[in-house]
Amino acid sequence: MAVIIQKIVGAPDADNRYFYPTLAGVANSVDFYPQPHTSSQHGCAQLGLGLGVSVVENTPAVHFSLSDPRTLLGPSGELPVTALDLTATPGSDTLLATLSDAAPLALRTVPKPRDITLDQSAKKSVPLTTDVHGERVVFKGGYGDVQQVDGSDAPAADAGTTSLPLPQILAGEVPLAKALSFLLRLGTAGLGCPVEIEFAVQARRAAGERHQLHVLQIRPQAHFRGKDSHRFQFLPSREYAAVASTRALGHGKFENISDVVYVSPERFDANETAGIAQEISAINARLRNEGRRYLLMAPGRWGSKDATTGIPVAWPDIDASAVIVETALEDHVPVSQGSHFFQNIISFGLGYMTVDPTAPSQSAETADYAFWDSQSDVSHGTKYVRHVQMDEPLEIVVDGQSRHGVVMRPGRSFEVYVSQVGAFMQMQQDQNSSGSA
Repeated sequence: MAVIIQKIVGAPDADNRYFYPTLAGVANSVDFYPQPHTSSQHGCAQLGLGLGVSVVENTPAVHFSLSDPRTLLGPSGELPVTALDLTATPGSDTLLATLSDAAPLALRTVPKPRDITLDQSAKKSVPLTTDVHGERVVFKGGYGDVQQVDGSDAPAADAGTTSLPLPQILAGEVPLAKALSFLLRLGTAGLGCPVEIEFAVQARRAAGERHQLHVLQIRPQAHFRGKDSHRFQFLPSREYAAVASTRALGHGKFENISDVVYVSPERFDANETAGIAQEISAINARLRNEGRRYLLMAPGRWGSKDATTGIPVAWPDIDASAVIVETALEDHVPVSQGSHFFQNIISFGLGYMTVDPTAPSQSAETADYAFWDSQSDVSHGTKYVRHVQMDEPLEIVVDGQSRHGVVMRPGRSFEVYVSQVGAFMQMQQDQNSSGSA
């Protein structure tokens, strides 16, 4: 047994009442929720202001790909700051405090100097007056003027702190994405598997200081241990799966889901989507009160602001859902990635699948509404929405690396009809490849 003592990362505020770092969070080798212009293999980070408990306990935080720290997915408005209350009694339940309107104070730092200071040997003027072709060179006024390190002409350095926007800190002031990418690659090589890192950042408060990145923990990334990996490259046919997607988000097995709430293409009416949203909200409230998570499925884009391209639900209308499926409309409405609705999918670790079996490259995809129609529904007096309850929980699996997701039909085991079949098909491919070589 060993005891490791770590220094707490952070600094007290001006009143010496609260203690917190600038920001903290978790970085992952694999991004289970990549955006259209990023890849799962780029890795990602989730972070909040102040202590990292804000990320671990699913309070408001931002998510971004390490390949694109300028695009932040998260709640609108300023993030709260999670802090240690220095005035609280040790051991009390009020040791942690959530500070609203404190983001500007948390993000105060000494920004990088805008002007580049040249060495003393740099000359104040450029003697060149003609180019290699003999043409006269005209320099704009002030071109040859430089700042000297110890000259009297150098302006005094601004040692004051400035509150910077979070995107500016992540994309320019602090090279956090590059540093985390390096540490994740190093950890993956050392542990032999994808990893996740807990970290904290303390931005400099004085001109003579440096920004500090502290690595707090490193461990195998969740859902990549042993049998929980759920890796599969091949989708089952319609005979075995009610839903199969090659563009799924999330990772792992979504268990204890027996309820399906859906709108079939035959019932979907682009002119009545507001009413459809109200029907779904009422069913969602009933299932939430009963503590039942469910599969939600319909054509179009969930949470769309354009009521003709999807069902305009808000998050409270579907917050009891565990897995969400979008199927293509005739005009191929883009999926929900990048919207505020999509940010909630990330924050709460939901499964998400988009299905378009009519696209040539997605011919293996399945969305079998007829199967749900064949099941007995629970009456809610609704016109457009059906709710069915299965006798046994559905087997729903998403592979966050291959982006494959399936909802298996009852009696069709994922292990038998996907894992084992996929392993056999992969073995056949490997043999064919070695034989042709």
